[in-house]
Amino acid sequence: MNMPQTINFGNITEKTKDEKIEETIKGPSPKEKSGEKLLLPTEEIEKMISEVTKIAATNEKELNCIVIGNDGTGKTGIVIDYLETLPKKSLVIDLDGSATKLIRVYHKSSYEKGKIIPLAPLKMEENAETQDVTINYVQTFAKLKAMIKYVVDRKENFSAIVLDGISDLLKYAENQMRLEKNINADGGVNYQYWKNRNQKFTETIEAMRHIPGIDKFYIGHEDFIISKESASVRVKMNQMMQQRIICRKKETALSGGGNLIEFIAKIDKSKYNIALEGKEVIFSSIKAGEYKWDTSKIFEGF
Repeated sequence: MNMPQTINFGNITEKTKDEKIEETIKGPSPKEKSGEKLLLPTEEIEKMISEVTKIAATNEKELNCIVIGNDGTGKTGIVIDYLETLPKKSLVIDLDGSATKLIRVYHKSSYEKGKIIPLAPLKMEENAETQDVTINYVQTFAKLKAMIKYVVDRKENFSAIVLDGISDLLKYAENQMRLEKNINADGGVNYQYWKNRNQKFTETIEAMRHIPGIDKFYIGHEDFIISKESASVRVKMNQMMQQRIICRKKETALSGGGNLIEFIAKIDKSKYNIALEGKEVIFSSIKAGEYKWDTSKIFEGF
Protein backbone atom coordinates (compact mmCIF):
# COMPACT_ATOMS: atom_id res chain seq x y z
CA MET A 1 0.00 0.00 0.00
CA ASN A 2 1.38 3.42 -0.93
CA MET A 3 1.86 5.81 1.99
CA PRO A 4 0.17 9.24 1.64
CA GLN A 5 2.55 11.85 0.35
CA THR A 6 2.65 15.62 0.74
CA ILE A 7 3.44 18.17 -1.91
CA ASN A 8 5.84 20.93 -0.85
CA PHE A 9 5.79 24.46 -2.30
CA GLY A 10 8.53 26.32 -0.44
CA ASN A 11 7.18 26.86 3.08
CA ILE A 12 3.67 25.72 2.14
CA THR A 13 2.76 22.04 2.52
CA GLU A 14 -0.42 20.83 0.80
CA LYS A 15 -1.94 17.47 1.70
CA THR A 16 -2.80 15.03 -1.06
CA LYS A 17 -6.31 13.73 -1.69
CA ASP A 18 -5.52 10.35 -0.01
CA GLU A 19 -4.21 12.11 3.10
CA LYS A 20 -7.35 14.26 3.38
CA ILE A 21 -9.59 11.18 3.05
CA GLU A 22 -7.62 9.42 5.78
CA GLU A 23 -8.08 12.40 8.15
CA THR A 24 -11.82 12.49 7.45
CA ILE A 25 -12.16 8.79 8.34
CA LYS A 26 -10.16 9.16 11.56
CA GLY A 27 -12.11 12.22 12.69
CA PRO A 28 -10.96 14.84 15.20
CA SER A 29 -8.47 13.92 17.89
CA PRO A 30 -9.59 13.54 21.55
CA LYS A 31 -7.85 16.81 22.29
CA GLU A 32 -9.89 18.59 19.64
CA LYS A 33 -13.08 17.03 20.98
CA SER A 34 -12.54 18.33 24.51
CA GLY A 35 -10.31 21.34 23.89
CA GLU A 36 -11.20 25.02 24.26
CA LYS A 37 -11.46 25.38 20.49
CA LEU A 38 -14.70 23.39 20.51
CA LEU A 39 -16.09 24.04 23.98
CA LEU A 40 -16.88 27.36 25.62
CA PRO A 41 -14.64 27.63 28.73
CA THR A 42 -16.45 27.02 32.02
CA GLU A 43 -15.18 30.33 33.41
CA GLU A 44 -16.79 32.21 30.54
CA ILE A 45 -20.14 30.47 31.09
CA GLU A 46 -20.00 31.26 34.81
CA LYS A 47 -19.25 34.91 34.02
CA MET A 48 -22.25 35.05 31.66
CA ILE A 49 -24.52 33.52 34.33
CA SER A 50 -23.26 36.01 36.91
CA GLU A 51 -23.98 38.96 34.61
CA VAL A 52 -27.49 37.71 33.79
CA THR A 53 -28.23 37.22 37.50
CA LYS A 54 -26.95 40.71 38.29
CA ILE A 55 -29.15 42.28 35.61
CA ALA A 56 -32.20 40.28 36.74
CA ALA A 57 -31.67 41.47 40.32
CA THR A 58 -32.12 45.09 39.27
CA ASN A 59 -35.59 44.24 37.93
CA GLU A 60 -35.21 46.91 35.24
CA LYS A 61 -36.35 46.62 31.63
CA GLU A 62 -33.61 47.70 29.28
CA LEU A 63 -34.84 49.35 26.10
CA ASN A 64 -33.89 48.21 22.61
CA CYS A 65 -35.68 50.91 20.66
CA ILE A 66 -35.73 52.17 17.08
CA VAL A 67 -36.82 55.78 16.52
CA ILE A 68 -37.70 56.61 12.92
CA GLY A 69 -39.38 59.31 10.86
CA ASN A 70 -38.87 62.05 8.31
CA ASP A 71 -36.11 64.62 8.65
CA GLY A 72 -36.84 67.32 11.23
CA THR A 73 -39.46 65.46 13.25
CA GLY A 74 -37.64 65.49 16.61
CA LYS A 75 -36.22 61.94 16.59
CA THR A 76 -32.81 62.73 18.05
CA GLY A 77 -34.26 65.31 20.45
CA ILE A 78 -36.59 62.88 22.22
CA VAL A 79 -33.80 60.32 22.65
CA ILE A 80 -31.34 62.85 24.09
CA ASP A 81 -34.04 64.09 26.47
CA TYR A 82 -34.48 60.51 27.70
CA LEU A 83 -30.72 60.16 28.27
CA GLU A 84 -30.91 63.11 30.67
CA THR A 85 -33.14 61.04 32.98
CA LEU A 86 -30.63 58.18 33.31
CA PRO A 87 -28.23 57.85 36.24
CA LYS A 88 -25.05 57.03 34.33
CA LYS A 89 -23.37 58.41 31.23
CA SER A 90 -24.48 57.62 27.69
CA LEU A 91 -22.54 57.30 24.44
CA VAL A 92 -24.07 58.74 21.27
CA ILE A 93 -22.51 57.44 18.05
CA ASP A 94 -23.24 60.35 15.73
CA LEU A 95 -22.99 58.95 12.22
CA ASP A 96 -24.98 61.63 10.40
CA GLY A 97 -23.52 64.60 12.28
CA SER A 98 -26.79 65.97 13.68
CA ALA A 99 -26.69 64.77 17.30
CA THR A 100 -23.45 66.48 18.35
CA LYS A 101 -24.69 69.98 17.52
CA LEU A 102 -27.99 69.31 19.29
CA ILE A 103 -26.24 68.08 22.43
CA ARG A 104 -23.84 71.03 22.53
CA VAL A 105 -26.64 73.60 22.22
CA TYR A 106 -29.55 72.13 24.21
CA HIS A 107 -27.72 69.81 26.62
CA LYS A 108 -24.58 71.84 27.22
CA SER A 109 -24.24 70.95 30.90
CA SER A 110 -24.42 67.19 30.31
CA TYR A 111 -22.02 67.55 27.38
CA GLU A 112 -19.44 69.44 29.43
CA LYS A 113 -19.75 67.04 32.38
CA GLY A 114 -19.32 63.98 30.13
CA LYS A 115 -22.78 62.59 30.96
CA ILE A 116 -23.85 62.57 27.30
CA ILE A 117 -20.89 61.84 25.04
CA PRO A 118 -21.25 62.29 21.26
CA LEU A 119 -18.61 60.64 19.06
CA ALA A 120 -18.40 60.69 15.26
CA PRO A 121 -16.98 57.53 13.63
CA LEU A 122 -16.90 58.98 10.10
CA LYS A 123 -13.40 58.64 8.62
CA MET A 124 -12.42 60.95 5.75
CA GLU A 125 -9.23 60.66 3.71
CA GLU A 126 -7.53 62.20 0.69
CA ASN A 127 -7.55 60.22 -2.54
CA ALA A 128 -4.28 60.82 -4.40
CA GLU A 129 -5.64 59.48 -7.69
CA THR A 130 -8.80 61.61 -7.85
CA GLN A 131 -7.41 64.57 -5.87
CA ASP A 132 -10.55 64.40 -3.75
CA VAL A 133 -11.54 63.78 -0.13
CA THR A 134 -13.71 60.68 0.28
CA ILE A 135 -15.23 58.55 3.04
CA ASN A 136 -13.20 55.52 4.06
CA TYR A 137 -16.05 53.10 4.69
CA VAL A 138 -13.85 50.30 6.01
CA GLN A 139 -12.30 52.49 8.69
CA THR A 140 -15.64 54.12 9.49
CA PHE A 141 -17.17 50.71 10.23
CA ALA A 142 -14.08 49.74 12.23
CA LYS A 143 -14.29 52.89 14.38
CA LEU A 144 -18.02 52.42 14.91
CA LYS A 145 -17.60 48.83 16.06
CA ALA A 146 -14.69 49.84 18.29
CA MET A 147 -16.99 52.35 20.01
CA ILE A 148 -19.59 49.63 20.57
CA LYS A 149 -16.87 47.32 21.92
CA TYR A 150 -15.72 50.09 24.26
CA VAL A 151 -19.19 50.22 25.84
CA VAL A 152 -19.42 46.41 25.93
CA ASP A 153 -16.19 46.25 27.97
CA ARG A 154 -17.33 49.05 30.31
CA LYS A 155 -21.08 48.53 30.38
CA GLU A 156 -21.25 48.94 34.16
CA ASN A 157 -20.28 52.60 33.63
CA PHE A 158 -23.01 53.34 31.06
CA SER A 159 -26.79 53.72 31.09
CA ALA A 160 -27.30 53.80 27.33
CA ILE A 161 -25.76 53.76 23.87
CA VAL A 162 -27.29 55.48 20.83
CA LEU A 163 -26.58 54.91 17.13
CA ASP A 164 -27.83 58.00 15.31
CA GLY A 165 -27.85 57.44 11.55
CA ILE A 166 -28.83 53.86 10.71
CA SER A 167 -30.05 55.00 7.28
CA ASP A 168 -26.55 56.35 6.58
CA LEU A 169 -25.00 53.18 8.00
CA LEU A 170 -26.92 51.00 5.55
CA LYS A 171 -25.92 53.29 2.67
CA TYR A 172 -22.26 53.15 3.71
CA ALA A 173 -22.45 49.34 3.74
CA GLU A 174 -23.82 49.46 0.19
CA ASN A 175 -21.15 51.92 -0.98
CA GLN A 176 -18.39 49.74 0.45
CA MET A 177 -19.87 46.70 -1.30
CA ARG A 178 -19.93 48.58 -4.62
CA LEU A 179 -16.30 49.65 -4.18
CA GLU A 180 -15.20 46.11 -3.41
CA LYS A 181 -17.08 44.69 -6.40
CA ASN A 182 -16.25 47.66 -8.67
CA ILE A 183 -19.92 48.48 -9.33
CA ASN A 184 -21.04 51.98 -10.28
CA ALA A 185 -23.56 53.81 -8.11
CA ASP A 186 -26.28 53.24 -10.72
CA GLY A 187 -25.16 49.74 -11.69
CA GLY A 188 -27.18 46.59 -11.14
CA VAL A 189 -26.24 44.35 -8.22
CA ASN A 190 -26.89 40.63 -7.94
CA TYR A 191 -28.46 39.06 -4.86
CA GLN A 192 -25.21 37.68 -3.42
CA TYR A 193 -23.71 41.18 -3.26
CA TRP A 194 -26.80 42.55 -1.52
CA LYS A 195 -26.36 39.78 1.06
CA ASN A 196 -22.84 41.07 1.73
CA ARG A 197 -24.19 44.56 2.32
CA ASN A 198 -26.95 43.31 4.60
CA GLN A 199 -24.53 41.19 6.62
CA LYS A 200 -22.15 44.10 7.26
CA PHE A 201 -25.05 46.25 8.47
CA THR A 202 -26.81 43.57 10.52
CA GLU A 203 -23.64 42.39 12.28
CA THR A 204 -23.05 45.94 13.54
CA ILE A 205 -26.60 46.20 14.86
CA GLU A 206 -26.36 42.74 16.46
CA ALA A 207 -23.16 43.68 18.29
CA MET A 208 -24.90 46.68 19.81
CA ARG A 209 -28.28 45.20 20.66
CA HIS A 210 -26.74 42.34 22.65
CA ILE A 211 -25.06 44.64 25.18
CA PRO A 212 -26.72 43.58 28.45
CA GLY A 213 -27.97 45.89 31.18
CA ILE A 214 -28.14 49.19 29.28
CA ASP A 215 -30.61 50.93 26.94
CA LYS A 216 -29.99 50.85 23.18
CA PHE A 217 -31.42 53.36 20.68
CA TYR A 218 -31.20 53.37 16.88
CA ILE A 219 -32.28 56.51 15.01
CA GLY A 220 -33.13 56.45 11.30
CA HIS A 221 -35.12 58.09 8.54
CA GLU A 222 -38.48 57.14 7.06
CA ASP A 223 -36.90 54.42 4.88
CA PHE A 224 -37.01 52.16 7.97
CA ILE A 225 -40.79 52.52 8.29
CA ILE A 226 -41.96 49.11 7.05
CA SER A 227 -44.16 48.73 3.98
CA LYS A 228 -44.87 45.93 1.50
CA GLU A 229 -41.96 47.15 -0.62
CA SER A 230 -39.42 47.27 2.26
CA ALA A 231 -36.13 45.45 1.74
CA SER A 232 -35.51 42.42 3.93
CA VAL A 233 -32.66 44.09 5.82
CA ARG A 234 -35.00 46.87 7.01
CA VAL A 235 -37.67 44.35 7.97
CA LYS A 236 -35.05 42.38 9.92
CA MET A 237 -33.90 45.53 11.70
CA ASN A 238 -37.45 46.24 12.89
CA GLN A 239 -37.94 42.63 13.98
CA MET A 240 -34.89 42.87 16.25
CA MET A 241 -36.39 45.78 18.20
CA GLN A 242 -38.46 45.60 21.40
CA GLN A 243 -39.76 49.15 20.99
CA ARG A 244 -40.47 51.29 17.94
CA ILE A 245 -41.31 55.01 17.92
CA ILE A 246 -42.41 56.73 14.71
CA CYS A 247 -42.15 60.53 14.67
CA ARG A 248 -44.02 62.87 12.40
CA LYS A 249 -44.86 66.56 12.02
CA LYS A 250 -48.40 67.90 11.53
CA GLU A 251 -49.22 71.39 10.30
CA THR A 252 -52.71 72.89 10.71
CA ALA A 253 -54.00 76.23 9.43
CA LEU A 254 -55.57 78.34 12.19
CA SER A 255 -58.86 80.20 11.68
CA GLY A 256 -57.36 83.48 12.84
CA GLY A 257 -54.40 83.14 10.52
CA GLY A 258 -51.06 81.44 10.85
CA ASN A 259 -50.29 77.77 11.40
CA LEU A 260 -50.02 75.35 14.30
CA ILE A 261 -47.14 72.88 13.94
CA GLU A 262 -47.23 69.78 16.12
CA PHE A 263 -44.55 67.14 16.60
CA ILE A 264 -46.02 63.70 17.33
CA ALA A 265 -44.40 60.48 18.57
CA LYS A 266 -46.36 57.27 18.01
CA ILE A 267 -45.56 54.14 20.03
CA ASP A 268 -45.73 51.65 17.18
CA LYS A 269 -44.23 48.67 19.04
CA SER A 270 -43.87 47.92 22.75
CA LYS A 271 -43.04 44.34 23.70
CA TYR A 272 -42.87 44.97 27.45
CA ASN A 273 -46.25 46.72 27.53
CA ILE A 274 -48.38 46.11 24.43
CA ALA A 275 -51.13 48.35 25.86
CA LEU A 276 -48.95 51.29 24.79
CA GLU A 277 -49.06 50.35 21.10
CA GLY A 278 -50.89 53.01 19.11
CA LYS A 279 -50.38 55.68 21.78
CA GLU A 280 -49.56 59.12 20.35
CA VAL A 281 -47.87 61.93 22.23
CA ILE A 282 -47.67 65.54 21.04
CA PHE A 283 -44.27 66.39 22.50
CA SER A 284 -43.75 69.76 20.86
CA SER A 285 -45.76 72.51 19.20
CA ILE A 286 -45.07 75.82 17.50
CA LYS A 287 -47.64 78.62 17.39
CA ALA A 288 -47.19 82.31 16.68
CA GLY A 289 -43.41 81.98 16.85
CA GLU A 290 -43.41 80.32 20.28
CA TYR A 291 -42.73 76.67 20.96
CA LYS A 292 -43.41 74.14 23.70
CA TRP A 293 -41.34 70.99 24.26
CA ASP A 294 -42.04 68.12 26.68
CA THR A 295 -40.98 64.55 25.86
CA SER A 296 -41.56 63.04 29.31
CA LYS A 297 -44.81 61.26 28.42
CA ILE A 298 -43.29 59.38 25.45
CA PHE A 299 -41.41 56.88 27.57
CA GLU A 300 -43.99 56.46 30.36
CA GLY A 301 -44.74 52.76 30.85
CA PHE A 302 -41.95 51.54 28.57
